[in-house]
Amino acid sequence: MVLFLVANLAGMRQFTSVLNGTVGSTSLDWQTASFLGAAYVMAYLAFVLGAPTLIIGAGILALLRKFAVSNESNDEPKPPA
Repeated sequence: MVLFLVANLAGMRQFTSVLNGTVGSTSLDWQTASFLGAAYVMAYLAFVLGAPTLIIGAGILALLRKFAVSNESNDEPKPPA
């Protein structure tokens, strides 16, 4: 998330125009503009696709651990009375 925020604040969003064949800046050559555009797209996709997937995975893992711990405590033999 921090990487995407930094890329967005740095103004790299304008370089994504290389996806349709135009250069995002006249002050940079097309190789640099293409690299910055690709870097922004990768950071965006990591933020939009990766972060929610990791959050859902962490939630599922937490639920599985919670149920695994509760099942282990129920499986223990009770001491004889």
